[in-house]
Amino acid sequence: MSFSFIHFTDLHLGEGQEDSIGIFRQMIHEINALDPQPSFVLQTGDICLQSGVTIQEQYLRLRDEFDMPAFDVPGNHDTFVGEADSKATYRQLIGRETFYSFDHGGAHFIALDGLQEDPRYTDWRNIYGEVRGEEWEWLKSDLSSVVHGTPVVVFLHIPVLSTFPNRQGYEPRQMPSWEIANDEELHELFSTHGVRLVLAGHVHENETIARDGVTYVSTGAVCGRWWSNDPLRGSNTDGSPRGYRIVTVAPAVGEVSWTYKGIGLPESEQLEAVVSREEVPTSTGEPGFPLLVNVYDGHAGWRVEAAVEDEEWQALSLTATGDTSRSDETEGVDENLKASGALTSAHLWRGTVPRSSRQGGNAFAIRVRATDPWCRQYEALMATG
Repeated sequence: MSFSFIHFTDLHLGEGQEDSIGIFRQMIHEINALDPQPSFVLQTGDICLQSGVTIQEQYLRLRDEFDMPAFDVPGNHDTFVGEADSKATYRQLIGRETFYSFDHGGAHFIALDGLQEDPRYTDWRNIYGEVRGEEWEWLKSDLSSVVHGTPVVVFLHIPVLSTFPNRQGYEPRQMPSWEIANDEELHELFSTHGVRLVLAGHVHENETIARDGVTYVSTGAVCGRWWSNDPLRGSNTDGSPRGYRIVTVAPAVGEVSWTYKGIGLPESEQLEAVVSREEVPTSTGEPGFPLLVNVYDGHAGWRVEAAVEDEEWQALSLTATGDTSRSDETEGVDENLKASGALTSAHLWRGTVPRSSRQGGNAFAIRVRATDPWCRQYEALMATG
């Protein structure tokens, strides 16, 4: 039988001016009300134990409000660099080791730590990602014991594969605090042993990378940009809302699927579209309007289309952007979207939709639809003018 579970990450409780405790509790109540109810939740770090004992105790009390078990791994903000045992506080709070595994419903789950100390720094850069030593040997042994054909899900804090550093202007290995140093070794091990899905957080955005049968998924943060902005929509670094991931596993057919859910938002709300009112030529030379669509959990497996009024659908192109100071990447884009940081996300679609033959004056409507890899469609209607 199939079952579902929740992945959430980067709470950063107690940081900023917003009601972090209240929004976390709202998320818990949303998850408890899901039908069918998830079997368990996975939390991939940055509870923010460094904020003090009060936050640590609050997290445990709130975690007890889930109607299902919770499994945790530490984040860099849960590690006390400089102490004799930097993860002792975490282990004492959670009541288990920082890496472990368990089975559920015909699938195998592996929790990884992968956090190493860099004493050269005293800020957030003092942790970098690498699975090594005892943890590496344990991981190899654990994967070797899994029965062939069993779906394997791995979860940890720092993404194993991510284009985030590059999109922020860094070369590979230039920003170790955002990366896993032995990512290629891990990927080879995962692909050899049938790992299907690797879940992570840390970068406060959604990204999906599929490679050799393994899918690496980063999930947007519950705190958005560290509780520093007011709106629920567009609160993460990639313009996605604060949220969590609903993952469904069907071991009998070997399928794993997922949906990103914004806290306080309907599951159908999966995209934001911005159109420029300044006409430009389309590929056919006819007048049209530049359109930018941010599909919060989109990737190359999605299809995104747009149409003006009831004209034919036009396919849009996936464009991962980087330096937002470049005029060719930001021309015709809404200033609020630029300011949100969404332009550095890995899930933007661009295109030019032709002017409708039935359009009157300066008022018009644009329809946008996005289809995910499991043929679920999400639509939005933009009225302008």
